[in-house]
Amino acid sequence: MYKRWKFTILLAVILCMLLMHGAIEEGPAFELLYQAALAVVFLAVILALCQRRETRVAGLVLGIPTLAGVLVGRYLIEPAPTAANICLHGLPIVFIVFTTWDVLRTIFRRSAVTADDIMGAFCGYLLLGVAFGHLYCVVEWLRPGSFHVGGQVVALPPAGTPRFSLLGYFSMITLTTVGYGDVTPVSPPARMLAAVEGVTGQFYVAVVVAAIVALKASGPSRQTPTDRPTDPES
Repeated sequence: MYKRWKFTILLAVILCMLLMHGAIEEGPAFELLYQAALAVVFLAVILALCQRRETRVAGLVLGIPTLAGVLVGRYLIEPAPTAANICLHGLPIVFIVFTTWDVLRTIFRRSAVTADDIMGAFCGYLLLGVAFGHLYCVVEWLRPGSFHVGGQVVALPPAGTPRFSLLGYFSMITLTTVGYGDVTPVSPPARMLAAVEGVTGQFYVAVVVAAIVALKASGPSRQTPTDRPTDPES
């Protein structure tokens, strides 16, 4: 059952993780829920990547340090900001890029595309937004003041605190090219990264997702003559 709907389950837990991350600042109970959702995402990713031994091993090698780093990185922000940023942002970027690449490779290698594979393509889309959110945090860490927050939005958290809650939101808005304007990149690295994400998001939807949906729609017509059922009356 899980193998048939593994990408759909992964999509559900990714959405739950994003919702829990947005509520972290509401209190410690929400942070515990987020950490639990993160652990479930990690388990779902490993199970989704367990089709081949080499990817399963690579997923564990990259995923275990990522999960451990995110769980302990928040407590390293004040005494060791460099180590904290590597744990909170560097490790997730590597793990997410690997996961997205393997999910898409798994889908495009199949001879028949299922509805669950389409959910896998959307998983890759959301994971790209998460990866860019961590990249924005790295940019803000290396070059403070790279983002301007205006309007009624809560100010950007001060240096030495987790910032993914706000910059992850900015990443998703940029990926979908909605652009509310409440968070604005002001430094050259931040502006260029936002431009790259906007182009990447459009390319992903127009090419990757559209190609997978087209393969799903054309599935019956792609059968060879020998694959088609024989008419008993002919």
